[in-house]
Amino acid sequence: MRRTLLSRFLPAFALMLLVSGAGSSGTDTVPFETIAKGEISGYRQGDPAFAGGELLIASQAVWERFWAEHTAGQVPAPPLPEVKFPVENVLVALLGYQTTGGGPSIEITGIEDPPDRETVIHVEEDRTPGPLDVITNPYHIVKTERVRWSVTWLHEKP
Repeated sequence: MRRTLLSRFLPAFALMLLVSGAGSSGTDTVPFETIAKGEISGYRQGDPAFAGGELLIASQAVWERFWAEHTAGQVPAPPLPEVKFPVENVLVALLGYQTTGGGPSIEITGIEDPPDRETVIHVEEDRTPGPLDVITNPYHIVKTERVRWSVTWLHEKP
């Protein structure tokens, strides 16, 4: 009887392991949605010492402060996009102070969440000067399901 029960349930159990990924070292891809992307963020705009950076925003208060600085100078200021903290996070990639426009850019291209390591955020950055003589601060802001606090930002060239 025991052998019959085991042989009857083993295929179903193996299928559950396969579907859930248990026991594998595979990497889960985390879906994300672009909130805003462009050439001029107000965040540290005009600061020649700002060489770019990344932010993981996990609270409404920090999101509101960042958005106010990011949209500073825009008339009318765009409304604050809705984010459902703490189930969602905001990820921000900024290229930093650039002296040309129409060339430099930054984009979050993927998010990996391996079960046994920290979350990896892939960022493609292009610092090729553009044809416009204008100060820029390229950015990409995305919303995603909550990621772990421990993240690695992996910057790649196009």
